[in-house]
Amino acid sequence: MEFQTQRLNASIFLCLVVLCIRFVLPHIFQLAAHSGELLIVLAIAWAVALAAAGDFLGFSKEIGAFLAGVSLASTPYREALSSRLLSLRDFLLLFFFIDLGAYLKISMLRSQIFPASVLSFFVLISHHLSL
Repeated sequence: MEFQTQRLNASIFLCLVVLCIRFVLPHIFQLAAHSGELLIVLAIAWAVALAAAGDFLGFSKEIGAFLAGVSLASTPYREALSSRLLSLRDFLLLFFFIDLGAYLKISMLRSQIFPASVLSFFVLISHHLSL
């Protein structure tokens, strides 16, 4: 029963985001485009709103933020947003790696060296072959 509720929530959430991408976001961003700062604030507010909506519906905040990124990439202002959000992205990336490192269990490091080495070798070989 819970799985069906989750699927229904996901379907509704995705449909609402698609409708916003198609009908709402273009008009709102067109109104905000006269000010670069307003455009950035609107993009950040949209990302936070979708992250909060995803969390409220039982998904991760990352799913909501991912959908926000996809929806912002579909606007004609994606280049302006991308260039202006670059420094903020780099700053927040620092916190991502801090959070990732905080959950690292050093006691498991010894058991993960061989699988990590095999995966790294595979990535290096496949990258070398693609050149």
